[in-house]
Amino acid sequence: MRDGPQGRALQFDGSGSELVVPHDESLDVQTGDFSIVIGPMRLNKQLTTDRECILAKKSRSGVADAQMQFGFFLSQVDGDFGEMPVFRYGDGSSVNTVTGNTIAPGPWYVFIIEFDSSTNTVTIYKNNIEVASASFSNPPVDRNDELVIGAHYNGSGTQQYPFNGDASTARVYNRILSTEERRAHTYWHGPAYTFFQFKFDFIIDDAGPDAPVAFYQPDETYPYKLIIHSDANTRNDLWLSDDLQSWTLDTTDLTGTKESSDGVYVDGTYYIYERDPNGGCQVFSGSTLTSPLTSHGNVLSGPDDVGAAYQDGYFYLFPENPTYDTGSSSQVIDIYRSSNPTSGFSKIGTAIDFEDRPMKIGDADIFKYEGTWYMAFDVTSDHPHYGTALAKSDDLLDWELITNSDIKDWKGGDLEILIADQNVGFTELTQGRDPSDDMFNGVSQWRMDEVVV
Repeated sequence: MRDGPQGRALQFDGSGSELVVPHDESLDVQTGDFSIVIGPMRLNKQLTTDRECILAKKSRSGVADAQMQFGFFLSQVDGDFGEMPVFRYGDGSSVNTVTGNTIAPGPWYVFIIEFDSSTNTVTIYKNNIEVASASFSNPPVDRNDELVIGAHYNGSGTQQYPFNGDASTARVYNRILSTEERRAHTYWHGPAYTFFQFKFDFIIDDAGPDAPVAFYQPDETYPYKLIIHSDANTRNDLWLSDDLQSWTLDTTDLTGTKESSDGVYVDGTYYIYERDPNGGCQVFSGSTLTSPLTSHGNVLSGPDDVGAAYQDGYFYLFPENPTYDTGSSSQVIDIYRSSNPTSGFSKIGTAIDFEDRPMKIGDADIFKYEGTWYMAFDVTSDHPHYGTALAKSDDLLDWELITNSDIKDWKGGDLEILIADQNVGFTELTQGRDPSDDMFNGVSQWRMDEVVV
């Protein structure tokens, strides 16, 4: 046992540890609707075999998977992409499979699998977001076998696919859960949790756009403004939209040659903070987002990839520490402050410290929602495929981690939140919807579904 995000969690070491639950009439759910809740759970490291089994209702005496009433697995995809959740059930003659989207080692997840017997439809939810659904011709086989948690047994009765990770809960229901019940199982993350639902991809081109910075000016013809770095052209461009559906390239070469990290709009002036190609953070400003903005040089000589915020006469920067090198090296996000947006920044504290965790963090985005400051930041144990963690603060000085699990339903880094009439987020597109599709050449748009406080 070890501490989990909600009480204690069973630790499976990947070398054969398992929990066997004898068959009971209450587990005989496969003849009708049923739901399975797994989690909070996490994977401790990348798979070294083709799959691991979290649970399987199947005889240990040696039967084919066509005789498995249900099972939940993690399938090895590729070292760059994390692992793929897979739900399988046998119908007596064949195996039916539904595949979710990838997870990374380290963060905690809650999976809910629902089976609708009227249509033989399996639906998978990850952190209360639907990620997969499929219908089949036949229902699960009706057998009275044991439930094995942490391993699977093959047709010869030999244990295989041992799970290497932690799991605090496994529940089986003989019905479909309500929306409120799914939420109740998922809200272990903390008193507030932001859900994002993948909406669509846009601006996918050969220039390799990334590192989005967004602004909203409701009184302008094009209220939605997005600065995107073009890798191929080594410049930062301005894109405009009036509906969040279509985007038009308006201005090229807005600032310098490296990614814009974040920006603020204060008293009629835009301040754009950018990672200096020679190290550190530089700032550009202008009353409008036209080319070129005025350069004020470096405001930080070492730290880079900053988040930015303004409150009560002070400008705040939240850089990675240590600084960006040739990979994901940071485990700390610091706090710098100045009354001048273009100079005089000094370190006043640390916002997030992950030095005791097996994950790297950085690329903070700071936004305010209903009076509370939030920080969305990259988290990964598999650079360069990023999830997004979330923290909150009342004063920009003391930060409380809400979750280190990905608040989106797919990988993407440098999340930029735009609080507007339609609350949205933008990320670098670091992986396509197909996990075999390595897409380091675009920006994804997300919709904020709801915030529960």
